[in-house]
Amino acid sequence: MSITQKDTIYIDIDDEITSVIEKVNDSKSKILALVLPKRAAVLQSTVNMRLLKRAAKESNKSVVLITSETALLPLAGVVGLHVARTLNSKPAIPPAPDTDASHITIDDDLSSSDVEELVDIDPKTTVGELAGDAMPNEDEPIVVDYDEDDQANEHKTEKPVKDKKLKVPNFDRFRTIILLGGGALVMLLTLGIWAFVVAPKSTITISTNTSPLSSSVILTASTSAKTLDKAQQIVPASTKESKKTDTQKVPATGEKNNGTKAGGTMTVFYCPSNDNTQISLPAGSAFVNNGVVFRTNVAVTVPASNFLGGGTCKKDLSQNVAVTSEQAGDKYNLSSRSYIGVDNSAISGTGSAMSGGTSKIVKVVSQSDVDAAKQQMLDRTKTAAITELTKQFNDANMFALTDTITAVSQTATPSPSVNEEASETTVGLNVTYAMTGISKSDLKLLVEASVKDKIDLSKEQIQDEDYGLGKASVKIQEKKANGDTKVEIQFQLSIGPKLEIDALKKEVAGKKRGDVVNLINSRPGVKDVSVRYSPFWVMSTPSNPSKITIVLEKINDNK
Repeated sequence: MSITQKDTIYIDIDDEITSVIEKVNDSKSKILALVLPKRAAVLQSTVNMRLLKRAAKESNKSVVLITSETALLPLAGVVGLHVARTLNSKPAIPPAPDTDASHITIDDDLSSSDVEELVDIDPKTTVGELAGDAMPNEDEPIVVDYDEDDQANEHKTEKPVKDKKLKVPNFDRFRTIILLGGGALVMLLTLGIWAFVVAPKSTITISTNTSPLSSSVILTASTSAKTLDKAQQIVPASTKESKKTDTQKVPATGEKNNGTKAGGTMTVFYCPSNDNTQISLPAGSAFVNNGVVFRTNVAVTVPASNFLGGGTCKKDLSQNVAVTSEQAGDKYNLSSRSYIGVDNSAISGTGSAMSGGTSKIVKVVSQSDVDAAKQQMLDRTKTAAITELTKQFNDANMFALTDTITAVSQTATPSPSVNEEASETTVGLNVTYAMTGISKSDLKLLVEASVKDKIDLSKEQIQDEDYGLGKASVKIQEKKANGDTKVEIQFQLSIGPKLEIDALKKEVAGKKRGDVVNLINSRPGVKDVSVRYSPFWVMSTPSNPSKITIVLEKINDNK
């Protein structure tokens, strides 16, 4: 493989000395021209100069620095590197500075004899000629950028060599310019279309004299109806549902006696009014005295007692049975007394002294605690459901009959449960609400019909875009068995001059501000007109009616 005599290496301004040395080692040529950028910091130290010189020596190469930096010349002179101003200049080792060199430390591997080039460089020939080029002007003159002051210091005997060969056009650069220009043109056209077609908007605010008008509509919302019946005021309706869950923690307010029950013996008598000979009493038969109840522990058969004259029971036959108080508590520790049978008036008893009852009152969850928590959650979830279902109806262009909301199913679950000992309970609620809604377009037809006898429709119209439905109130009059609901809807309207908004947009499209103001001000009932354009460069009303917004401001005039 042949090795070229000369190689030109361009050094970047950010290159480190290691990168420069690597480029020198990678070159296959014997003579290297290192073209330095202006103010190259990499070789502005004697250490880096010596490192470069050593690398050239170890790779058996000669280096010529191509630079106009006068500050580098003394450093190159100390090390013994050749310097040329351009590739067409003659290389030379600059003189070392006339200073005491005793303070300069020369590395052991780079002695003072290293200032001689490994490859002889004739200082009378240019860098290009040193390469022994067969063809002239193989390399174009490379002039390193430098200041005018540097030009004055250049040897007056050196003259730049003019390049007489023809330059080949750079088609890649030409193509890049064309592409950039085309892209800029497309962007300019797109920006123009956006700025003068898409972006322009106009808002026209019209202040009109208005007067308030209260009205109401009584209708029947029917989920079975398919079309509006204006004569019967029957409107097709639909139902939407909302499922809600909630929890509520409440303190337990119930009380329970967790003490022991009292017990004893009951002597039972049976005094029938007929000829029954005995009666069988099941376990748990109750005997009461002043609200204190004892129940039998086991079943018992009681023989019928005989009667004296005048219907007095002799109570000559009886049966003893063990009894226990119905509830725990020391109030059941009673002395012997008489009791009456709860389930049969012919049964009576005489109780022994009752004992063993103790009291231990604890807090338990009561049903009223659960009901109170449930009501709080129903109030919250109902409000949330009304908001949610109203939005769903509005999104479907329907009017929500808010008073028709109903909890169609509800389940409350306390934990701990009712009658369980606890200081508080958490109640969970699952509830499903249903609400009825009707079409806004159907309702607006009924609203128009309700006011047609109250205004002059040829000159006046309803100014409210929502026909006052946004603040309307709903009152249920009747819920019918077939599921239909009769309701009354009350609303407040603003009545003003008749203006056809869509037709007016087409009429003012493309006109100047002053023409728009004059045209609309000529309409009866109009008090004021203001026109606002955006963005700021727009000076006339857009030609596209969809870019025009007309806002009606109502000025109440009750005179």
